[in-house]
Amino acid sequence: MAEGSNRHFEISIKFLEKSDSSYDEFKSFEKKFYLDTLSDESVLIDFSDDFSGLGVSGNLVYDKASNTISIVNVNNEDSKYLLDISISAVDYESNDSLTFNLVGDNIIKGSLLLDAAIKDSATLTGDGSLDITSYTSNPCLTLYQSNWEILDTKIKLQNTETGLDCSGTFGVEVVNSTIDIQSLDTALLKDYGVYGIKSGDIEFIDSMLSIKQKGELPYGLFSTQHVKFNDSYVTIDVEGTNDVSFPIYMSTSGGELVLDVLNSEVYLNSKINKDPSDASESLALGVSLDGPQYSSYINVSGSIFEAQGNTAAISGNVRFKEAVNKVYIKKDLKNEKILYPIKNQKDKEKLGSPDMNDLRDTFKYVRIEPDLKSFEIDADSQPVDQNIYVFDHWESKGFIIEHPNSKRTTVKIPVIWPKGAYLNAVWKKINGPEVIYQTIPMTFTDVKTVYKTTRLDMAYLKGYPEKTIMPEGNMTRAEAVTTLVRLERYKGKDARDLKENSEPIYSDVEAGIWYKKYIDYAYAQGWLEESKGQMFYPDRPITRAELAQLISYVDNKISEPAPFTDIEGHPFKAAINQAYANGRIKGYEDNTFRPDGNIKRVEVATMLNRLYNRQADKSFISKNQDLITKFKDLDSSHWGYYELVEAFESHQAIENENGSEEWQRLIGGSI
Repeated sequence: MAEGSNRHFEISIKFLEKSDSSYDEFKSFEKKFYLDTLSDESVLIDFSDDFSGLGVSGNLVYDKASNTISIVNVNNEDSKYLLDISISAVDYESNDSLTFNLVGDNIIKGSLLLDAAIKDSATLTGDGSLDITSYTSNPCLTLYQSNWEILDTKIKLQNTETGLDCSGTFGVEVVNSTIDIQSLDTALLKDYGVYGIKSGDIEFIDSMLSIKQKGELPYGLFSTQHVKFNDSYVTIDVEGTNDVSFPIYMSTSGGELVLDVLNSEVYLNSKINKDPSDASESLALGVSLDGPQYSSYINVSGSIFEAQGNTAAISGNVRFKEAVNKVYIKKDLKNEKILYPIKNQKDKEKLGSPDMNDLRDTFKYVRIEPDLKSFEIDADSQPVDQNIYVFDHWESKGFIIEHPNSKRTTVKIPVIWPKGAYLNAVWKKINGPEVIYQTIPMTFTDVKTVYKTTRLDMAYLKGYPEKTIMPEGNMTRAEAVTTLVRLERYKGKDARDLKENSEPIYSDVEAGIWYKKYIDYAYAQGWLEESKGQMFYPDRPITRAELAQLISYVDNKISEPAPFTDIEGHPFKAAINQAYANGRIKGYEDNTFRPDGNIKRVEVATMLNRLYNRQADKSFISKNQDLITKFKDLDSSHWGYYELVEAFESHQAIENENGSEEWQRLIGGSI
């Protein structure tokens, strides 16, 4: 940064107090801060200290190393005074750039002017937000001189005359930001224009813009140059109470005006509270040029562009520069929209309004849309117990649902996902008022949109009363059957309580013992080898071959000769081959399987996790150790720790395309 004793900031602060119907100056402060005398993290203004008793807090802090002024938690929300802040850079060099950084929630009643000096580039950014309400004719936020970038921030403006004034800049880029502008009651501003944004050249990239203006002469976005929406979501609604109403109005005394709408969604709506036949102009997009020799263009590419007004959707000598896809129009807002075929350049030009004295062919509604991608979705794929809940409808923000009340429907993908977009399946309890909203996770690529499956993986392996899980202990036959029954019933979304068979099935499975209902269920499904009346040996350790035989009833019916040297002639050889083909089992280094050996509880969990496509989210588990159930005989150093956590912790997860899980939360109870 070049040295120079004249280089400084001029900061002006005014407090305004209401008197009758206006605001008068109560207290003012002006000071110059020379850069040569400032150090890192210099506090320029401490509002609580410098203006004690006036009900304002926060700081203005300068960082010399990065040439940044931070606006930190400035708040006069509860003060009786308005606060007008002006920060100007003076005598800067051409290679300087200046950043204004928002820190925390800045809530200002009044106005904020940022002047970065004519040769500079400037950025307004930060993790914080800016909320300004102006009760005077001053704009809420003024950006002055330089090329400006509004980056990664959230701005809310409420105004009586102008929300954002950047007409005195060389150009503005709004990147990955949200701007929300609304007008206040403007009854006192008779015959005045009410502006959401005043600008020259302005571009929105990957951003959201919402403007709602109401007043005598409301303008949503007023531009004298080029307006560009790129990968952005825009809604502008204006309501006039006098003669004109424009969501977007572009005006120049020479040259051409261009509105680019690229891979974006833009919705413009204009209405006027006056008889439209009384020469009132309610136009969604108005273009004013000095002389017929100039032209203006709208370029709509890969976007939804919708404009409607009481008088006309588009006014002025407007041509569509690029090819457009589907175009729908209405001559009367009450009628259904009809497809308007675009066959040549003349058809495009006709979309612009003709001479305003002849409205016979004026389109009051125009919608241009690309062929939207879509996908099919079925509510039955969601992890909801349909013994308890019944599907009601789909609800969405951003997505277009063709049949919102059908379980299986087509969902059209928006061009731009609004921030906070969602798609929910809504279920209602069969016997009761409870409603659940099952969110459908989404990912987006340039090629396709994929909705990911949300799954509830319920715990199927439990510990012992002494707070142990016995990872290296043998699993009993009763425990093995219990885990399989739990997993199969979870897969079928069956959360009803199991009941014992009133008649004894096996002579050594007593009535009332904890595992009898699981064994009775498995017997009814045909999963057990023992016949009724025989011994089951519930407390005997299950062997490796017996477990393979048990899961063979529920696994994929495929087979591949396993390379184990010790299974020939074994009664469960076919089940071992099936488990091997499905990738459920592995042998030992000596090419044996040891079919009659006992199997450890951690080994069973590993096998069943493979069988039911359950994969622990190691990142989630590591970051949430304080929430994970603790056992005396298990910690994260055990080789099977994550397999066991998958088995004993109930959790909601998103299933990725590769089968991996992203755990969302731990849950208790059953489905």
